[in-house]
Amino acid sequence: FGIPSNALLFGSAGRLVSVKRYDMFVAAAARLLQTGVEAHFVLAGSGALHSELSAQVHRLGIEKFFHLVGFQSDIAAFLRELDVFVVTSRSETTCLALLEARAAGLPCIATAVGDIPEILALGGGILISSGSVSELVEAMQEMSVENMRAEYARHYSALHQFSIEETARKYNELYQQLLMNAE
Repeated sequence: FGIPSNALLFGSAGRLVSVKRYDMFVAAAARLLQTGVEAHFVLAGSGALHSELSAQVHRLGIEKFFHLVGFQSDIAAFLRELDVFVVTSRSETTCLALLEARAAGLPCIATAVGDIPEILALGGGILISSGSVSELVEAMQEMSVENMRAEYARHYSALHQFSIEETARKYNELYQQLLMNAE
């Protein structure tokens, strides 16, 4: 993506639509850079708001640091490049991108909407209020410290509860209970 290999990299991925609030991610990136934190930001995805987000990046003068990289077919490879995953949605159910980021061992910053608090309940990230750019900037400042990222990242093994195997086991258990109750 043309980003220095040693750069601190915050990233996100998803459809570029208003509910995802990527404008908040861009605004927070500009504010974080103003504090002197040296970082880059990458957003993978396509959608109706691509040109609007690109214009916002240009208007804020952060083109050198904020990279809109379009759709990425290999999300695992994309996640391996990141240091911190960011979710700024104002509404979510189960956030698959967040689950993938946590499964990849990434520390995360995410809005406290939908199932996100449950996903991060065992650690691994910082919850922020939906729509709060200032809370996002504070969380990014915290995650800019390498020791803090390592502390949050170490919680990824707790994600076993969301694995395919564990989900299948829980469904099987539920079906068995339903069958026993039906008899």
